[in-house]
Amino acid sequence: VVLRPVPGCKLGFAVMEFGHKLLVASVHAKGVLSNWNTTHPELSVEERDLLVQANLSTEYFGMVQQLRFSQVLLLKFQRQESIKSQPLPVRAQWEPRAGSQSVDLDGEFGCSTDLDSNLALRAITESAGPHTPATWKSAATCAVDHFLHQEQLFLGLYGYRVLTNRTWADAQVAGQTPILSLKVEQHIEQASHTWYIVCCELVHFKGGARDVVKWEAPRRLAQLRADLHDRVKFGMEPDEYKALFEDTPFAHAGGPSGTTLRLSKWLSTLAASINRLTVTPAVTAFTLTFLHAP
Repeated sequence: VVLRPVPGCKLGFAVMEFGHKLLVASVHAKGVLSNWNTTHPELSVEERDLLVQANLSTEYFGMVQQLRFSQVLLLKFQRQESIKSQPLPVRAQWEPRAGSQSVDLDGEFGCSTDLDSNLALRAITESAGPHTPATWKSAATCAVDHFLHQEQLFLGLYGYRVLTNRTWADAQVAGQTPILSLKVEQHIEQASHTWYIVCCELVHFKGGARDVVKWEAPRRLAQLRADLHDRVKFGMEPDEYKALFEDTPFAHAGGPSGTTLRLSKWLSTLAASINRLTVTPAVTAFTLTFLHAP
């Protein structure tokens, strides 16, 4: 199970100590976990499942720390019928990252908090809609916070081999390095803003099998500039950025004629640089996070 917590949003389950592991005491109807259960019914988490590993931690205290603070959660559960049939132990239950927000990702959103805007942007990316005007309005205010500090774990989910946030492993698996494709072919008007539809495709390999995921990420020009372009540019040396993007400059401010084509060319160059591993793992990680890669 792979969960990407939203700051302030409930993970949506409670656990209790069970030996040296954690037992799922309850699963709530709304939260990050319920969204996973809905989209992955064959891998859904149920009450009394046993959490045996959280990221690289397999001991109780290590798993608790991961549940509390990790921005990417790779969780391994075991389901045992002997546990299912037992009454729950009478002991304290703990809800990791209880937060104050329990609305599901398809719910209604206002535009008053950063939490609302993050959930709204995630909703318009992960679901084709239609979405309410309030959701578009809230998503329009989102400034994406995607400094992971977990590039090795996060990129490893897609098959990248990473040493540090600035260094790729020397030995990539031949013929199994992920392939990213990005382009923009259209834009739409929602909530008094222009949204450019970034068409994304990621080919990666799971256990040697080829897997292709496609999704669309609507983003405003201001978001593409501040949350992606500027972080790519200022994360490189000036000469390095110029060498990569000299022939495909970023779009002009204000969205004049030709913006869609300039964005598409710039994003295609970024994807090609990621595929060649000529940019750092940090750039690759926040690109995928900005686009909410599945």
